[in-house]
Amino acid sequence: MILRPRVLFVANAGPSVGGGHVMRSLSLARALEPHGADCVFLASPQAGVILDVFAPDMAREDTDAIDSD
Repeated sequence: MILRPRVLFVANAGPSVGGGHVMRSLSLARALEPHGADCVFLASPQAGVILDVFAPDMAREDTDAIDSD
């Protein structure tokens, strides 16, 4: 049995950090998926909004534990 690698992206966005981190992480996730990676995002509420728009199919866990400022 071959296990798929799991990749966790911690994504943050907000007024002081912008949304580029989320978009770059999303690009990496999209590049890894065809190679068998199981990608999941741990997202701040603001990052969740970006993921809703650009990657509604991407697996994620929302959290308030990530400071978005």
